[in-house]
Amino acid sequence: MTNKTYLDFANTAIQKEKEEKYDLAAEYWGKAKNLATTLNTQLWAEYRQLHNEKRHSLHNSYSKVLRTPKEAAAIEDTRRIAEALKEHINKQVIANG
Repeated sequence: MTNKTYLDFANTAIQKEKEEKYDLAAEYWGKAKNLATTLNTQLWAEYRQLHNEKRHSLHNSYSKVLRTPKEAAAIEDTRRIAEALKEHINKQVIANG
């Protein structure tokens, strides 16, 4: 496994921003912030992290307004399945842990 640097995480975050995956961009900026070697880069990464968290929230709100009821139901079904799968995996990890 290679050691990731600030620049690796920052570049990944920038790519996620371009893909409009703001939640992932915020996550990568947070990782970059922890590896920053100067105060300026740490503050920049923190700013970008907060900015992308807000963008994610606004993007999701806007997307919800544009969805049809059928699309919203399909997304909710997928969310429920994902949550059930997550719980199942966690139980398996605890049981096998």
